[in-house]
Amino acid sequence: MYLLYPSDPFNKSAVDEEYAEEFAAVIKAGLAYSLFSFEDFESDRFRARPVLPAGVKVVYRGWMMTPESYARG
Repeated sequence: MYLLYPSDPFNKSAVDEEYAEEFAAVIKAGLAYSLFSFEDFESDRFRARPVLPAGVKVVYRGWMMTPESYARG
């Protein structure tokens, strides 16, 4: 399982504080993850850090999006 979390709006290398507890459990469990700026995504600039591996199924654990936003992702 590969997880995708939104980053803190002011620090793209840290998870959004609303997901901090869950994110700590993900790290402790050794699961793979990436962070991305939700604000950049909403401006049509998606960049996951680290880059999402090709061919993996990703579970998004973040803020709700419109159906159009999901289609863009």
